[in-house]
Amino acid sequence: MAVFKEFRYPCCPEPYPDISFYLWLAREPAFYNYILILPCFLLSSLTLVLFWLPPETPAKMVLGERGN
Repeated sequence: MAVFKEFRYPCCPEPYPDISFYLWLAREPAFYNYILILPCFLLSSLTLVLFWLPPETPAKMVLGERGN
C-alpha cells in the first residue's frame, strides 16, 4: 500500500511530497514442518524402533547405518 502526503511548511511556499510504502510480510510455517521438524521426528522414531528390535536381528544394523 502506498500513501501520498504533501507537507507545507511556513518557511517555504512549495509543498514537500512524501510517499510512504507499507509491506505486510508473513512466514510460511509449513516450510519449517517439512524441512526441520519432520526429518527430526523421523530420525528420532527410527532410533526408538532400533531399541525394540532383538539384538540378533540383521535389520537392526542396516537401520542403524541408514540413520547416520
